[in-house]
Amino acid sequence: MNGANDGRPGQPSSSHEDAEPLTDGESEGAGLPGDPRPPPIYVLEGNTLKTRLTRAVGVHYPFVGAGMAFVSLPPLVIAVSEAGGLGMLGTAPEPPLVLEARLKAIQAGTQRPYGVDFIVDRMHPQGFTSRDHVDACIAAKVPVVAFHWTLPPVEWIRALQAAGTRVWMQAGTVELARQALE
Repeated sequence: MNGANDGRPGQPSSSHEDAEPLTDGESEGAGLPGDPRPPPIYVLEGNTLKTRLTRAVGVHYPFVGAGMAFVSLPPLVIAVSEAGGLGMLGTAPEPPLVLEARLKAIQAGTQRPYGVDFIVDRMHPQGFTSRDHVDACIAAKVPVVAFHWTLPPVEWIRALQAAGTRVWMQAGTVELARQALE
């Protein structure tokens, strides 16, 4: 826990005393356009963890959100990144224009590092991730791109690295991990 959310005195806090009570079926931060943003989570410098991951990626805590398709959407990515971890956008079989819109939403909500998690399926290369998806990440200067299922084409990795993006591979087997290292 950190900042205003950990109960320590002297930290900025939000007061809901003036807010109207929620009615049945309502929730705070419903995520609708025009809804007020929830109060920020404050990360205290002395309350951070220094690890190889936090130093390399520039986050406060060694926490990487799971890039779950249809679940890890911009609001969750923003929340994890703002809380000091690395929020990961879970891509799905969606057109590159949808990815571009999601990246813009993330960048509008946070200046902190975040990433995109892609599924690579060599049997159906146009079904999940294409070079156009990779190019959208390059154009948006996404800090981290992760791939899983199978290795992406080497050209994608080189293009992302040339743009300054960290490329990760989620490997489910030792064999795949060895291939990724090559």
